[in-house]
Amino acid sequence: MMPRVKVQIRTDALLRFGVVLILAWVILGAIEVRGTGDDWRLYLDAGHHVGSIALLTQAHFVYTPGAAWVMWPFVRLPLAAGYFLYVAIMVGLATGAAWLASKTYGISFPLATLMGLAWFPFTIAISLGQNSPVALFLTVAAIFAIAKRNDLLAGLAVALLLYKPNDAMPFLLLFIILKQWRSLAVAAASIPLWYVLSVGATGDWAWPLPFSHMFATWYRYDTAIDGVFSINIPGILLNIGIPNSIAVTIGAAVFLLTMPLLLGVSRTEAASIVPLIGIACSPHAYGYEAVLALPAFWLAASQLNVVRIIVVWLVYCVAPLYVFARTVHFDALAIPILGGFAAWICMRLRAILLTVTGRKVRPPSVVTESRT
Repeated sequence: MMPRVKVQIRTDALLRFGVVLILAWVILGAIEVRGTGDDWRLYLDAGHHVGSIALLTQAHFVYTPGAAWVMWPFVRLPLAAGYFLYVAIMVGLATGAAWLASKTYGISFPLATLMGLAWFPFTIAISLGQNSPVALFLTVAAIFAIAKRNDLLAGLAVALLLYKPNDAMPFLLLFIILKQWRSLAVAAASIPLWYVLSVGATGDWAWPLPFSHMFATWYRYDTAIDGVFSINIPGILLNIGIPNSIAVTIGAAVFLLTMPLLLGVSRTEAASIVPLIGIACSPHAYGYEAVLALPAFWLAASQLNVVRIIVVWLVYCVAPLYVFARTVHFDALAIPILGGFAAWICMRLRAILLTVTGRKVRPPSVVTESRT
């Protein structure tokens, strides 16, 4: 027994050392960027226009307008100071997500933290000033609550996630599939509150109309300029010349056809795969959104074998190739996202086929879930 204890101690120490190195990388990167990321400046601009319709007509804030209130305190700080505070909050939220993941998947906290901070899309989010770590924390909170059958917490997490409706929508459908009506009711009850907050943020009771016009204009411009960073099915179809309406329709169709496959898996697996489905089929998803693939990786880490270890290792090695997206007109992060999405679909279809033909299917060794 003693050698095993020593190996475990050494492994934990190595993981903690890796976390320290990644944090040093984040700090050095933050010092180098100092708030110059394009998206960070856009969010600050939104903070300056809170309370006015200019939030939509000038700042082009593409999230639920009520979420712009979060940026209001940051505009009172110098550019770099606000950014460093933001980085600290993002690291804290990513660490919180890792802690919840350790409780959900039964993996060690140091391993979950290292996997979270070392995943290159987290670095992308930090350097651009993006907020995907916020979505990650809320996503993992929802997964934790679904696994533990805490309907109230699940509903609250998704209610807050409605600041990015694209990320919340898959969970709303999952609540229906799992028949978590209380969770769905809690999340839906937040919609009027988001509407009122958005009225205050825009100064316009009819804000959905100018928001829709602004979003459509921004979407066409953004996909034309930065479409090479797409890691989603519609985005990649757009890049190869498929008309926007057809590309988005295909993404929506794949999404709706995939969701029923969640019926045959555990609650933990269903909740962990839903964010990956959402990214793959979303009308708009760039590299930093791949942060939401982490639950699928944490799930894989809880069921590790030699093949999964190699696959996860390769995924982490491929991710930094994102920096060449502009040169090669393709974002390498699409490989693990769409590849993982396709692999999961194939496994589910195989399991269904074996069940239909009467052959035995060995159940996966998923983490224990609360049945209370």
